[in-house]
Amino acid sequence: MTDTYIALLRKEADSDYGVEFPDLPGCVTAGTSLDDAAAMAREALDFHLEGLAAEGQPRPKPSALADILAKAESSGALPVLVPAAKPKGRAARVSVTIEEHLLAEIDAEAGPGGRSGFLAQAARNALGGARALDNVAKTIDETLARQSALVKVLENIPVIVNMKKIDAMLNASDSAFKNIFDQIDAAQERFQHLFDDMEAMRRRMDALLGNKNLTAQAQKLAKRGAAKSRANPARKGRVTA
Repeated sequence: MTDTYIALLRKEADSDYGVEFPDLPGCVTAGTSLDDAAAMAREALDFHLEGLAAEGQPRPKPSALADILAKAESSGALPVLVPAAKPKGRAARVSVTIEEHLLAEIDAEAGPGGRSGFLAQAARNALGGARALDNVAKTIDETLARQSALVKVLENIPVIVNMKKIDAMLNASDSAFKNIFDQIDAAQERFQHLFDDMEAMRRRMDALLGNKNLTAQAQKLAKRGAAKSRANPARKGRVTA
């Protein structure tokens, strides 16, 4: 299994992105952007581990991300997971068949490492590219699966709320309540007028009952009417139509 080390990225004002590996003292690099810093981190890690192997020193065991972030010196840094290349094994001599013109192009590009180094690096790049494509395909599949799950959730929602309809309903309710309150206010005003009229009538009745002259006159008129009724009794007779 490939080891994965934690790189810490930092950026100060007017500087590039600095990269360091807490598990590998002295393994540092920098990049002009986050992507460039991540690429340089991978290159610096491989170079540092190759140097340890050439000196016969074992690879340090990678620390857990939580342990690194718990340290005070990690404060303010952006952690990045950087996979390390597998340790190189013993060289094995192989015999391959290749076209002459392709062999000539390889020799022209091989440089100090020669054919073997060139072919070995080409194989590493091809294998790494295949793994990267596999990771991309896996990420796409996971994204599509999440989107499919989200679509199913949305399909299970029975009603999609229309905010405009809700606003219209609220506005209509406000208008209806306003009309009701206006009618209540008008009714209260009418009742107040009625109570005022009744109070005025009560005051007039009190005034009439309190006037002794008017009371005496009313009594005299009543006595006169009674006397006339006794003096001229109604005649009884037959009425014919």
